[in-house]
Amino acid sequence: MDEKDRKESCPFGEKIEKAITLSQQNNLQLEKLLNQWYTNKDLFEMIENLKEDMTEFNENFHKYNGLVEKQQKLKKEFHKKKELAEKNKKEIDKMKQKKQTKSSVYKNWRLWVAWIISILLGISNLYLVFS
Repeated sequence: MDEKDRKESCPFGEKIEKAITLSQQNNLQLEKLLNQWYTNKDLFEMIENLKEDMTEFNENFHKYNGLVEKQQKLKKEFHKKKELAEKNKKEIDKMKQKKQTKSSVYKNWRLWVAWIISILLGISNLYLVFS
């Protein structure tokens, strides 16, 4: 079986190739580290790059912290407003109930007053008729 046929028949052929390539790259880097010392210039450049990266990281970190604080503040405000809205809703419901109660009491009084007046008129008419 040819090597090409073997690679095509293997379901993990691509992964194996990537792993081999990565291993070779790691070996090259390891050889550089073991066999070669960095010059002061290289170290200085690497430190400068690291400083820039750390500065950028710190800026992003502060931005993120600011966003988290803003989010927490907005959540607190949201919960306060939600509680206020619920309180207002309860008050509105109470006002509606009071209005309904007043209107039903008014209707009941109107009916009772009409009955009372009609009974009094009936009694007065009976009194006039029988007297």
